[in-house]
Amino acid sequence: MTRFIAIVLTIGIILRIILSLATYHSDVIPFDFAGKVILEGNITNFYDYLWDLPEDHPYLKVYPRNLFNYPPLPYFFLGGASLLTTWMVDQNVHNNFILDFSKTLGSPQLNLLLFLMKLPYFFFDIALAFVLMGLFKTEKEKKWAFALSAVLLGLGAGFKIFPLLFIIPLVLVKTDWWERFKILFTSGITYLVFSFPFILSEGFRRTAMLAGQTTKSFYAQIPISGGESVILFLVATIFIYLIFLYHKTYIESLWQNLFIIILTFFIFTHFHPQWFLWTMPFFVLDLVYTKFKHWPLFVGLLMTYVGMISFFDSGLSVGLFSAVNPALYNLPGFWKMMGTSLDINMARSLLHSVFVGISAYYIYYYFPRKENEP
Repeated sequence: MTRFIAIVLTIGIILRIILSLATYHSDVIPFDFAGKVILEGNITNFYDYLWDLPEDHPYLKVYPRNLFNYPPLPYFFLGGASLLTTWMVDQNVHNNFILDFSKTLGSPQLNLLLFLMKLPYFFFDIALAFVLMGLFKTEKEKKWAFALSAVLLGLGAGFKIFPLLFIIPLVLVKTDWWERFKILFTSGITYLVFSFPFILSEGFRRTAMLAGQTTKSFYAQIPISGGESVILFLVATIFIYLIFLYHKTYIESLWQNLFIIILTFFIFTHFHPQWFLWTMPFFVLDLVYTKFKHWPLFVGLLMTYVGMISFFDSGLSVGLFSAVNPALYNLPGFWKMMGTSLDINMARSLLHSVFVGISAYYIYYYFPRKENEP
């Protein structure tokens, strides 16, 4: 078994290196750019940087003023890491990467830059893997594992807001209300520590704290009057949390509760295809747990995923490899290249409906009940 795990890890690391060198998406540029802005001394006000520039500034010819619309940590973690690792890249290539990406295509320096920008993730993932492998062996380690999980969820929310949804299921593993409060407080204070310094920043409040992508899940509603609606995602989430509250949650089944929550989020959200990757660890756990009984469902979900990608810009498919083949950069969308005219909204709706149907089965399968207890 140890040899098998070593082989799988080796293959994974090799693939990770190849993909780091070979793939590019425009979303990585703002993090690199943020590192440059922060280095100039814009620490708690970097969200305001683009808003404060004059209309004729070169940056505003390339980027919108609301470019920085993520929580703070990715800009400091990835932007800071970029400053530490990319100094060896040709400065002209690096400047063009930020201001005129097309000029970097075909240069091996681009591949080096992409690899170095992603390099910190290697160390972070390996360190986290060793930490997790060493936990849950004794009662004392389990206690520390809860504290670590609470901190990591708070940190995760500092990168992307959705980990906040996982805090309540973690809290409810404990039965003692004081223990629950400590976990909730630990996650909350961790998140606030990294967000509170930016509260005075108008740019942060305008584009990150209340960004449109933060409230996407609230779009699915049932009107009950001329101006009042029932927000379906909130209803479903509150209902599920109450089920978790009054049905004992075991640490062994915690991942199942988290799986239910993340699927509920996707059911009621018009999500970006990149977000789908957040579900992958849970689908892997499901395949192992059910001994691959659910593989047809997983294949069905992957097909809907591929279908959804085909309706987005080519930068999410073949364009990802423009760093190794410049001809793939800025290609038109898949269906436009095929010369096919489709009702995009209807096609996406059909694919999302298939996704919802399959996800509903997963929720039913893992929904807390007596026979599911370990």
